[in-house]
Amino acid sequence: MSVKIQRKIPELLAPAGTKEAFIAAVEAGADAIYLGGKVLNARMGAGNFSLPEMKDAIEFAHKRKVKVYITVNTLVKDDEMEEAINYCRDLYNIGADALIIQDLGLGYLVKKYMPDFPIHLSTQGSIYDKAGVDAAARLGYERVVLARELSLDEIRTICKETETEIEVFCHGALCICYSGQCQMSRAIGARSGNRGACAQPCRLPYEMIGGGKKKGYLLSPSDMNLIDCIGELSDAGVASLKIEGRMKSPEYVAVVVSIYRKYLDEYKEKGNYKVSDEDRLALAQIFNRGFTTAYINGRSADSEFMSGESPKHRGLPVGEVLSLSKIKAKDDRYTIEAKLIVPVEKNDVLEIGEAHCKVTLLEGKYPKQIIGDVIGNVSRGEKIYRMASDGQIKNASVFYKNKDWHEGKFVKKSKLTWDVVPSKDGYIKCVLRDDAGLSVEVTGGPFEASEEMSSDERIRESLGKMGGTPFEVEKVNIRGRISYRIPVSKLNELRRLAVELMEAKLCEVDRSAGENFDIVDKEFDREFDKELDLHSNACTSNACNIELYYHSVNSFLNDESLKEEIVKIKNANTNANIYIILPATELVYKKSDVEKRRAELGAEIIPYIANITRGKENIRIEKEFDAICELAYRTGLYIGNANWIKRFSDQGIKVYADYGLNRYNKWTARVMKELGAEYVSPSLEEFDIGSGMYGRAPLMVSEHHFGGDKLIDRKGEKYDILRSDHSDQEKITLSGERSISECVSYQLKDAQEKQRWVRVYI
Repeated sequence: MSVKIQRKIPELLAPAGTKEAFIAAVEAGADAIYLGGKVLNARMGAGNFSLPEMKDAIEFAHKRKVKVYITVNTLVKDDEMEEAINYCRDLYNIGADALIIQDLGLGYLVKKYMPDFPIHLSTQGSIYDKAGVDAAARLGYERVVLARELSLDEIRTICKETETEIEVFCHGALCICYSGQCQMSRAIGARSGNRGACAQPCRLPYEMIGGGKKKGYLLSPSDMNLIDCIGELSDAGVASLKIEGRMKSPEYVAVVVSIYRKYLDEYKEKGNYKVSDEDRLALAQIFNRGFTTAYINGRSADSEFMSGESPKHRGLPVGEVLSLSKIKAKDDRYTIEAKLIVPVEKNDVLEIGEAHCKVTLLEGKYPKQIIGDVIGNVSRGEKIYRMASDGQIKNASVFYKNKDWHEGKFVKKSKLTWDVVPSKDGYIKCVLRDDAGLSVEVTGGPFEASEEMSSDERIRESLGKMGGTPFEVEKVNIRGRISYRIPVSKLNELRRLAVELMEAKLCEVDRSAGENFDIVDKEFDREFDKELDLHSNACTSNACNIELYYHSVNSFLNDESLKEEIVKIKNANTNANIYIILPATELVYKKSDVEKRRAELGAEIIPYIANITRGKENIRIEKEFDAICELAYRTGLYIGNANWIKRFSDQGIKVYADYGLNRYNKWTARVMKELGAEYVSPSLEEFDIGSGMYGRAPLMVSEHHFGGDKLIDRKGEKYDILRSDHSDQEKITLSGERSISECVSYQLKDAQEKQRWVRVYI
């Protein structure tokens, strides 16, 4: 006798930027859906949902056993926090299953006021190892969305070593920068990705200098496609597979969700699966910038990782141009004779170089056909790409067309079972239940005894008719002989009543967070408002703390103008305290050279650990942990990620939480102190780094190896690419063309007004 094994597979989590995409996701088989509202949303360009729309969406999903997570994944200012927490209260009270949060201060307040409201730490939290997951768990996060840069082995290790739920992205757009660490959009166009307004500068053309001159879309990655990895991710213990795409069409959502659903179910049942060529083509046709598995396989430098010549949808190659004929002598409209490798249909959208075509004419026999009309210049031999398949769009639209929150012919239904129990006094008790133990009960009668007993089959047929409801009956169990006749109309009445009760029960929200929140924690205000970070009250008329943050030790040792610049600063600011901030993993190997230079300059040295230390830097920190502690024992240690704070603070080291932790409000400062930081630096979001007056301010940190030294954008602006033998990551920074003293002078004007310190990146 064979035993059927039901393997545990991850939740399939789908995006929804509109109602149509939401319904498509449910109908296509998503287990959960994430969406955003009109505020605090990292995808403010999506359609998004009002609060009443979210309530409708949640009820629609819950009737079908689908969860709904709301993104509140932007950084929040102090003066925005009351509105933010009250918004979260509203989401709590309408029954959202969880919040996806970036801002650690907001997460702290959600847990304070709504401790039973699950919170998931967004991928913008830049969590990439077990220590980071553990830090998130200590703050109350039930789930962590890992950085997209991790390999399968790293994901497997994290899942094995933590009880916290792990969510990973499996399909869709990639960022070239670690999410949450990007300042490129804000520096170039004053549109912050951490505030929901990313202008996607990574999809623009650049020129690279050094390592062989290149031009093109040098920051634009291909799209992630892990359809072949879902079995391994399931076995690794991943709790949720997440599809990117809140800016995408409902057809995109329908196609991608349905294909991932198909193979997750097949793997659950069989323990293996093979993706068909048809499904691979369908994923590519609906949207692709080229597909990559580089991160999951630990090969972020692969050429296939980048999208190449175009940052937009590539479509599918379907053939090439054999010949062309103008439709009219004076305009650029053509018919073409094409040699096709894939059949096309009328209303397909084609692209041929810079020309495009919605197929209105299709003559001849495949594979050689006449196609029209093509608009734009076309050449013989050019490749033809299908950007949209009319048939695919029509098939995908079935998932949401003619469907609303309350009506439509739905595919996705909750499976229920009836238990019908007759009594001796002419009543029947009908219990409608699901497989999770949720049940409702209705009773009918009394019915008159009759020699003509009610047919069991007739009862099953009547109770099984769920019609347009969100339910499907798997089984009707009749527990005993029914020795009286029950009219069909009464059975229908019992069924309708039970369905109403079950819908109400599934949508029931057993929560009440109160009408108002007093988010001002008086004790916190007294204790923490006086000194939110290391540099509060530092730039007054009495003293000024100035930090010179070097991206490498060598750049500090070789900075020939530094001594002269420090003299200029001290002449202008007699009470200036100069601090040199250097990478700890480099400093331990060059401390004698650094000490000699420090003595010449009369400055203090403070070591730092970078925002992202995955790979080499983590290994070096482990190896030189005691030496770093020795370096930092007197001066303290800057740390830019949550991973290392506890480890060093437990050794008695004064930890300064650095800019990478994105402290944008005083509640985040409190969270950092609870993790073990003594002082907390503000996020780069607080500064006008695009002005150039902060030096070589970090804009991106990437696992990709660019192969050059500088980038130049369309407007001629230059950016440096920095790399180190001590790190696996590369940084993109502003070029830092201003002098240190000029940057300090500029920043001091602002610092004296706002009582901040001054930092120049070099």
